[in-house]
Amino acid sequence: MSDIMAMKPGLRFLNNVGNFAFYDNRVNQVAFTGSFATSYAIEITGTNTDTRAGRGNPLIYRSFSDRNVAITLTLQEFNLEYIAATVGSDIDYGLAELFVIERSIPVDGNGIATLDELATGSVSVRLPDRSRVEVPATPENTIDLSAFGLNEGDCVSVTYMYMGDAKSVTISADQMPRIGRLVMEGVLSDSRVGEVGKLIVDIPSFSLDGSLSITMNADGSTSQSAIAGTALAVDGTACGEGSVYGYAREVISGETPRIVDLIASPSPIELEALPSPTTQLISVIGSRGVMYSEVGISNTECAFVSDTPAVATVDANGLVTAVSAGSAIITITHTASGLVDTVDVEVEG
Repeated sequence: MSDIMAMKPGLRFLNNVGNFAFYDNRVNQVAFTGSFATSYAIEITGTNTDTRAGRGNPLIYRSFSDRNVAITLTLQEFNLEYIAATVGSDIDYGLAELFVIERSIPVDGNGIATLDELATGSVSVRLPDRSRVEVPATPENTIDLSAFGLNEGDCVSVTYMYMGDAKSVTISADQMPRIGRLVMEGVLSDSRVGEVGKLIVDIPSFSLDGSLSITMNADGSTSQSAIAGTALAVDGTACGEGSVYGYAREVISGETPRIVDLIASPSPIELEALPSPTTQLISVIGSRGVMYSEVGISNTECAFVSDTPAVATVDANGLVTAVSAGSAIITITHTASGLVDTVDVEVEG
């Protein structure tokens, strides 16, 4: 952590917009990426069961089960891959029927208008007086409007079908949504110094719920779209984790785990001096405070001192050796933090 942050910590906050990646679990490759609004993106819920007992039936314990992790991604962009994953379809690329709807084109002095694409059928034309007529397209990809009294430079609106290459997704009635790995990344900032790190939420098995909403602006452009899903339980990556829905990881630039307490064990150590001296190696761990797991500390990071070497000695690696009957205290000092703990030693003669 920089000196500025250490001396002048500001308010740490998560930026409003983050990025996400959806991985195809079959090949472990990115299927699509996008951005999302971080507000209310993740909702963790559970069902509580109350236990009551005694006079007046007071509530004495509450347990929780049926945990559910639901995620809604409010997208800031539109991507056809979102639809494909939500409906469980592959994206096809090939020739398809496409449409021109109410496109404005000019008429020349002979009442002829040229189409931009090759029409596959008749063309619906809305004339300047708002009336509508159906006319055939010529082999030259034009339409003849000379019978309608139009002047050169007049504009008409045309609607017609044509064939063209297109990416398409089949919205089937029976396909299941895709399940993949969802990785969400949000930027963590400090109100004094700016960006300081990021928050990464990793959901190994994210099941889309099959719903997709797309909001359009008045001009027809995509304003916002949203997809939602639920985390499915998988085996954890570490031994003893059991079933997990995902992981939330915070990465702060330049920050290392801060140890608040030193714990040396075993204590007391019981040794025998006769008939031959016995030994015991001291183990050291660091506590990072409430809500944090303990961190292992190498004995090479510590200094060991015996207050009574005539009873028990200790070497630089934390190995205690009995010398003679009595009591001794071993002091362990973590070199980097200066934290200290002690271990009592009892030696039998």
